[in-house]
Amino acid sequence: MKKIKVITDSTCDLTPELIKKYDLEVIPLLITVGENTYYDSIDITPNEMFALVEKTGNTPTTAAPSQQIFMDIFSKYLNEGYDEVLYIGIGSKMSATYNIATLAAQELAPDKIFVANSSNLSTGSSLSLLKAIDMINEGKSCREIVDFIDNNYSKRVRASFVIDVLDYMHRGGRCSTLALIASGVLKIKPRIYVTDGKAVSGEKYRGKYEKCLGEYLRDTLAATPNIDKTRIFITACMCEQSDYDMAYDAVKDLGFKEILQTKAGCVISAHCGPRTLGILFVEEE
Repeated sequence: MKKIKVITDSTCDLTPELIKKYDLEVIPLLITVGENTYYDSIDITPNEMFALVEKTGNTPTTAAPSQQIFMDIFSKYLNEGYDEVLYIGIGSKMSATYNIATLAAQELAPDKIFVANSSNLSTGSSLSLLKAIDMINEGKSCREIVDFIDNNYSKRVRASFVIDVLDYMHRGGRCSTLALIASGVLKIKPRIYVTDGKAVSGEKYRGKYEKCLGEYLRDTLAATPNIDKTRIFITACMCEQSDYDMAYDAVKDLGFKEILQTKAGCVISAHCGPRTLGILFVEEE
């Protein structure tokens, strides 16, 4: 069996325990608040980022790693004796990261470095990442894995979140001032979901967050009756434990082999804001 190194980026939103379990190399994206730039979830946590935003009034911005960073890391593992390197991170329509990784792979060793397109974000991309690791353990080649992820598996990943406040989407230019005002007056909590590799707004729930979260969980699970029961992620940004508990209770009896609870890093949090929670899973073929 070939020796393959799997690499991802910090938007995967996996826990330190999962990163260690799967021996992953995680390349951080960049977060800038005001004049200071930080490595995502290394130099700064979401809590610290939100505190800075509130203190300074500066909107956080995000950026992809440089091509040189990818080339350095890819080269490192080839020089250490790995036969192949596989990168799976944030989707191509959501960040320049995928294209930069692809350019680095093509320049270095396109026959040894492979880049798959998760067409997703956060633990939506991690579902493809963990599937790729499953396939490596089954003896599949990186070429086979990339073909399967790009043309099949990633299209069946169902990723969505319900957001408490629209302030951060407004700061990032992803919702209008009118929508922001209306959300406050009407207590609207929108559902954001990924389709065709892009995040779009869906249902708009009204009322307290707990009520809206319950409706979101019921609607999301009911919309996909044929869920792959291998694993499901509950991923959140600065949520209450009771929010996690509500999500866990909604999925615990559905027969999943793994129910993985994670926290969103700074890149995802910068766009969604605090008290955002989603369930992410895969639809069967």
